[in-house]
Amino acid sequence: MSVLLKRAVHVDYSQIYVLSDPTDDVVPGDPFNGQTNGICGAATPGGLFLVTGLQDGSVGFTVELHDRRPKLGSKWGDVVEVSFAASGEGVALKEWCGSRYPLDLPQGAYRVRYCACDMDEGKLEGTLVEDISPDEYLLQFWPAPVADDRIVRQTSEVAKSWHRGRVEKSPSRWSISRKPSSEDDARRRAELAKLDSELVTVLVKSKVQLQRRVAGWAAMHALTKAGMVDLPPLMPALDCLRQGKPTPKPFSNELKAMELLVDAVPRSTVKRIVTGTDNDKRRVSRQAYAISALAAAGQRNATRAAIETIYAAAIVYGPEYVTLFARLRAEFPEL
Repeated sequence: MSVLLKRAVHVDYSQIYVLSDPTDDVVPGDPFNGQTNGICGAATPGGLFLVTGLQDGSVGFTVELHDRRPKLGSKWGDVVEVSFAASGEGVALKEWCGSRYPLDLPQGAYRVRYCACDMDEGKLEGTLVEDISPDEYLLQFWPAPVADDRIVRQTSEVAKSWHRGRVEKSPSRWSISRKPSSEDDARRRAELAKLDSELVTVLVKSKVQLQRRVAGWAAMHALTKAGMVDLPPLMPALDCLRQGKPTPKPFSNELKAMELLVDAVPRSTVKRIVTGTDNDKRRVSRQAYAISALAAAGQRNATRAAIETIYAAAIVYGPEYVTLFARLRAEFPEL
């Protein structure tokens, strides 16, 4: 067994990649097309799209090369296997818009085991500026013929959600987020109600036209607060929002929007909103949640669009979310 890499690496938007082509910055195409698992995309030749629990920050990452299938340790709560073809000498672990770590992986066909522990704990961290996240990852390669991907072990809610997204995927190219359910709607309403219960009550009873206008307004304010309203790639979406229309494709898909904006977005963080405490020091990416607000405004269900967009916008504002809600009521007296 050879250890090809063992270090802390940086992830953005809960993703990091293995790439064979040195000219690639991200895995092109749809790396999850036709797969069962949703945390290790291997459908694009020569690339792996790896999903993490942590949204932004550093995680512990180990890459190993074995001559045969290794034993699976009990430490790893979420494990999937895929096939991978190393097509050149440029194979590397690549951060999103960041460093590239070469992997001494000979050309050939491999089976890959992607192992994760504490993904849920990592997701709760949101964004880490200095510390290393509690979630940790192991990538194991060994020579093997091509075979379908499979889920070996699943214990976290994060992995469960991504896996379910593959089963319930929509036809869009980047549709690796699962369909919202009634349970999701109830949870998001409850989260927003912790910030302003009266707003949720009135909004749910409002007419569809008002809900659409509110969603567009909230998305615009989230993008403005995140410093993104002047980005040229966003202009088609911004035009729709200003006209009170839902977010158009491809911006209504969160991951596709992230892909399109990968080289354009600024970066800033804000203190995470945690009701009932002032001691939480965790921070989240303003731009990531602004993109979430943009995508949410494109939901077909107008109530869901309004609730999710306002909630994402509130996170972008952080502790200043009360200012956002005051401006919202000033703009829409019906609320």
